[in-house]
Amino acid sequence: MGASSAYAQFNIGTGGAMTLYRENCASCHGANLEGGSAGSLVDGDWKNGGTDDAIAATIREGLPGTAMPAWKALTPEQIRALVILIREQPESSRLKAQEKANTVEPGRVFETQRHAFKLEPVIEMPGVLWAADFLPDGSMLTTQAIGTLWHVVDGKPTAIAGTPAVFTEGQGGLLDVKVHAATGWVYLTFAEKSERGAMTAVVRGKIRDGRWVAQQDIFRLPPQQHLDGSAHFGSRLAIVGDYLFFGVGDRGKQDMAQDPVRPNGKIHRLHLDGRIPKDNAFRNRGGMASVWSLGHRNPQGLDAHPVTGEVWESEHGPRGGDEVNHIQRGRNYGWPRATYGMNYDGTAVSAHTSLPGMEEPARYWTPSISPGGISFYMGDRFPQWKGNLFVGGQGARELHRLTLEGSKVVADEIVMSGQGRVRDVVAGADGNLYVVLNNPEAAASGVYRLVPVAEDPMKLKTRPVLTMALAQRMAMACVQYQRDTNGPPVDIAIYDDGAKLMHFVSMDGTSSGTGPTAMAKAESSARFRYPSAEIGRWVQGNPGVGHVPGLLGVRGGLPIFTGSGKPLGGIGVSGAPSEVDEKCAQVGIEAVRAELGLE
Repeated sequence: MGASSAYAQFNIGTGGAMTLYRENCASCHGANLEGGSAGSLVDGDWKNGGTDDAIAATIREGLPGTAMPAWKALTPEQIRALVILIREQPESSRLKAQEKANTVEPGRVFETQRHAFKLEPVIEMPGVLWAADFLPDGSMLTTQAIGTLWHVVDGKPTAIAGTPAVFTEGQGGLLDVKVHAATGWVYLTFAEKSERGAMTAVVRGKIRDGRWVAQQDIFRLPPQQHLDGSAHFGSRLAIVGDYLFFGVGDRGKQDMAQDPVRPNGKIHRLHLDGRIPKDNAFRNRGGMASVWSLGHRNPQGLDAHPVTGEVWESEHGPRGGDEVNHIQRGRNYGWPRATYGMNYDGTAVSAHTSLPGMEEPARYWTPSISPGGISFYMGDRFPQWKGNLFVGGQGARELHRLTLEGSKVVADEIVMSGQGRVRDVVAGADGNLYVVLNNPEAAASGVYRLVPVAEDPMKLKTRPVLTMALAQRMAMACVQYQRDTNGPPVDIAIYDDGAKLMHFVSMDGTSSGTGPTAMAKAESSARFRYPSAEIGRWVQGNPGVGHVPGLLGVRGGLPIFTGSGKPLGGIGVSGAPSEVDEKCAQVGIEAVRAELGLE
């Protein structure tokens, strides 16, 4: 289980894309993209723009007046693979190191931008636990991939007898569990085998006296629709009113994800009892009647916003291109025609990241984090997390907190890392957040509760906030420093502690302030993408250290320290020699500290 989700990390810097790079680019840009007679490709300093499209155009057309030739012989797919290689390389060392982070630290306090917490074990056992949910009495159900449904009461597990037989090869097994609290029905997804292959199935039943009873089939396909292989079953469940949503992976047959007649590579929608809703997207359009959306590779997370009922999903990309999507009726989410990832062997899946009529992901990760389950949090134990979407990272061993504005992800904070593969995340009715962790160590495999840790009241009282006025003061100080020292033009981007861009100044005079033009220019620059999220992650592992080396190539990238032990946000300066960038950023930080009356 889960071996393929590690490929994206293990394969960084290998395969067809690296072979292509070494044959055509390494003699100038260095064996590992670090630079040689030509510039580095991992420092974020781009002469012709740092977006994917701009890098592709530079490879394809060259840079007139420089030693960079036009690589006309490369296909669009080869160029796309090179762009992904460039994107994944800066994170290579960190992600490969995370593959070894498999031991839970129950006593460790995790300090985040909004709350501090520690992990408290609920149940630990050998094997691969896949999902968890809660019964109305507060006890927990958790699935084990080998086919066991566990009922956990006060930390003591009891195996439920009589659950369906499951196909456990590869990525198969007993998968998700979802409780409908109002009726007591328990829904399960699992891989089932036939003489023709295997397919994802959905059933519901009830638990009485330790047994699975009253089973009803919700989604079970005839053997003629089963497929060979043991990959990409999905699958997660979400309940919205009278409707059940669930995902089915493409089963390794990627082109079928675009065929509305096929069940695989889709999000499906049924009534809770398995009936087909009359308003399903493809019911009267010649497609499979249960299909709600198509173009999905391998859904691993599914949840509905508790207030709006909008459904969100996470899915594995190939090597890069992991996604979080806002799922809407009849929409096409692109796979495999449009993707931000490439094949594990370093060859391109597609030359396109987007196409007309296909939805863009709300958030994507290149390199991959191998997302797991997702959950909206609305509890009271962590009040400043209300409305946020939490996403597990399996290969990356991370838990992400996403801040949403409508259908957009505007910030991504890693609130926990290095504790093992985050297979699932569940918001409990008790107001706590729970994670299902998979690890090689038996004692560290299980379900854990995130428990809030009281912070120092004086620290909370004195912790300042990075206001717009302070952000503008920082920028003005940087600009004045460059003018006073006759320094070269630089770009300055200032972010809050949620990685949201607050203020941007381009000293070539094309944009400044917070208007749409300024924001668009800053957000289009790869060197200013999520710097304070990176700052927060780096500072967590290096407390008390101010400089962030190689911060996405922002040589002047600095956390804004104010004495609280955590940064207020980040400032990125780029465009001049590194020592000038860094000095300019430091001048801005000193101006804020002076404004706040700090030493």
